[in-house]
Amino acid sequence: MSAIQRMPEVFRMMQKIFADCGDGVSYPISEAEFEARYYQATCNLQAFCGPITPMNHFMETISKSEDIRAFTMLKYLNEKPPIVRFAGMFSLHACLNHSCDNNVMVMDGMSYGKPGVEVRAKRPLKPGDELFTTYIDTTMPRKLRRAWLFKSFNFWCSCKRCEFEGDDNTTCTNCKKVVAEGKTFPGCSRCKKAWYCTSKCQKQSWVKGHKDICNKYHSEAAMALSEKK
Repeated sequence: MSAIQRMPEVFRMMQKIFADCGDGVSYPISEAEFEARYYQATCNLQAFCGPITPMNHFMETISKSEDIRAFTMLKYLNEKPPIVRFAGMFSLHACLNHSCDNNVMVMDGMSYGKPGVEVRAKRPLKPGDELFTTYIDTTMPRKLRRAWLFKSFNFWCSCKRCEFEGDDNTTCTNCKKVVAEGKTFPGCSRCKKAWYCTSKCQKQSWVKGHKDICNKYHSEAAMALSEKK
C-alpha cells in the first residue's frame, strides 16, 4: 500500500500547506512527490520511548511522601502507566548510510536526562570506520532487499552481504554462471543464501568474504518498510 493510500488526509494537508508558502511562492505536491518525500523522511526517523514517564515520576514521589494524603491517592493510581512512544529526527541517525551488513544499531536511550536514541556498535570498530545502519529488514532475500531499497531510496545496495549472497539457485553467486535449463546449483548448507556451480567457486567466495556474512546475526530494521505508517 502506498503512503497516500495509508494517510490521504496528510497528503491533502501537505498540498494545502505548500499551496501558499508566503510571498506568492507555492510548491505543488504531486502524488509522486509525496511518496518520494515520505520515504526520504522516514529513512531518517527513529521511533523511541521514554523509560520513565511523568506518571512514573509522580507515583515515585508520592510513594516516598510522609503525607497521609499521598498514600490515600495511591489506591486510585494502581494502573501501570502506558508506554509513551515518540518519533523524532536525530542529526547523527540522519547521517548514517545503509548496509545490509550494518555495524551499528539505533535504539532507545537517554540523552542529558531526556528520552532519546543511542547508536550502538554491533562489533568492534576502528577509528575512521564509517557507521552503517539499516533502512530495511535484512533477513529478506537479497533480490527483495535490493528492490525495496532501489524503489524507496534510489540506490542499488552493494554491501558485503549483498555481494556474497545470491538471488536464487539458477546463478552461481561467485562467477555468475547460469545453470543449464531444468537444473539447479547446490547452495551453502549453512546460510542457504548462496549457490555455486563448483566447489572451487564456493571456496573462492568463502575466502573473499562469504565467511564474514554466512549466518551472521541480522539486525531488526530500525523502521522496516512494512511497518512504516
